[in-house]
Amino acid sequence: VVVQSRTNEKFDLECTLPSSSPDWFNLRIDELGEVSAQVKRSICSFPPVAKCMSIDFMLYTCDGEILPMETWAFSVDEEEQRTVWADDVKSQLYLQLSVMLRSAMVAARMTPLHRLASILALLDLSF
Repeated sequence: VVVQSRTNEKFDLECTLPSSSPDWFNLRIDELGEVSAQVKRSICSFPPVAKCMSIDFMLYTCDGEILPMETWAFSVDEEEQRTVWADDVKSQLYLQLSVMLRSAMVAARMTPLHRLASILALLDLSF
């Protein structure tokens, strides 16, 4: 999964109801063409049948470099997957996944700032 972030675009995201709309997790952000192409190459069918998933955080620098920042790996316990889920459990899962995705977006934005602040603190400089 590729998360697009830090493109200097301001997004006004509104919660849409009902949840049966194609606006999953109340996030509707148009992706960069290259991000969309990578997702289409990586996921042949949806939902993917996989035991684990990773989220890669990449930083595109001003001079055209691509710096890998972090990788988060998630896995599914097959024993838990066999459990029949009630509606309230499904809504809890939906809530937890939306929190995870929003956390990933925040982490993608904050990691470069934290590293810069750490370097400046070591050099005894400030913003």
